[in-house]
Amino acid sequence: MKVFKRTFIGSVVGLALAAGASVTSAQAGIVLWEHTNWSGQRWATDYSVSSVGPLAGKVSSLERTAGDRYRLYDQYGYTGHSTDQSRDYQDLRLIGWNDRIRSLKIL
Repeated sequence: MKVFKRTFIGSVVGLALAAGASVTSAQAGIVLWEHTNWSGQRWATDYSVSSVGPLAGKVSSLERTAGDRYRLYDQYGYTGHSTDQSRDYQDLRLIGWNDRIRSLKIL
């Protein structure tokens, strides 16, 4: 039941953000940004998500809060190539993940 709850809540958070809800970095575990240098549209979650919503395939920078480690996937549903990370990235081109992220797990 706990897995369902985390997935459901993560989906609700994602839908709220897609609808324009405001979420600050302090409220979420991972904040994804459309452009480098933490700019453009943002999408945040503090749960693992099988789709990063409107930013799927468009993420160019990423910041984490509360020291979260995370795993990025280049396909929906936690599939495809993945990479484990534990830091912020102002420019995801540095690690070859610009415009690739479609799902993520918080570890």
